[in-house]
Amino acid sequence: MGWHYRPHHVLPSGDGDPGVCWSDRFGVGWRRAAFQVPLVIGYNLLSAITGIRLVAHNFIAFVALRLGVNLGAGWGEPIGISNTTEWWPKERHGFALGAHHTGYPVGALFSGLAVAGVLNVFGEDRWSYVFFIGLIVALPVMLFWRWYSTSERIQRTYASMRDAGLTVPLDTEEEESRADESGTLKRVLLNRGVLLTSGTTLLTQIVYMGINYVLPLYIANIVGLSFSGAASLSTASTSPASSGRSCGRASRTTSDAGRPS
Repeated sequence: MGWHYRPHHVLPSGDGDPGVCWSDRFGVGWRRAAFQVPLVIGYNLLSAITGIRLVAHNFIAFVALRLGVNLGAGWGEPIGISNTTEWWPKERHGFALGAHHTGYPVGALFSGLAVAGVLNVFGEDRWSYVFFIGLIVALPVMLFWRWYSTSERIQRTYASMRDAGLTVPLDTEEEESRADESGTLKRVLLNRGVLLTSGTTLLTQIVYMGINYVLPLYIANIVGLSFSGAASLSTASTSPASSGRSCGRASRTTSDAGRPS
């Protein structure tokens, strides 16, 4: 089962770069939402289709759909990070990215509770209903973001940054030219800081994904709880992660505050 589980979680680790490159060419700053919104809604729609047993009727179909979902998620993660940095002043990037990534363990917490709720309400034989949750959440959030992300709003945001003596992440010329830069991917891959960060993140993800996979099965099959109970208890590992990210965000805020502008 572990080998069956592995492919659709390995895929996002290496597929983000092409998606971000396409996103950059499509447009940066406020324009990025036009690429991001259909992408996020699309892979959540694909996830919802996974919950339709008539479609995901066998193991191969199920895994193929999940591969598509995680391909989209692998693209969406770095695009979301780019979005965050383009809407926050450079002196506050540490805080912004810390807050952004706090959503990871918090999302894992709420997803575990949501799975437990679905299994309790509909029964464990209707486990595939959990795949509808992402689309229900993504639709209103992403449609709001598409409405909000406009040239006028980002310019007002940048004006408020300048008034506060902060550095805007993009100026008008950069916003127009960055999408046309060539060789960006090669420069990123040759950057030692990027490689070290990516390597440590890889090790963290191996542990994090391993816990997410093993813990519910252990609770259900060894401890003997129901799958809904296992889903609830499996969220316990997200509390230290949320606290750690919050502390890291606070330290980055202090560091950013002391950084010269």
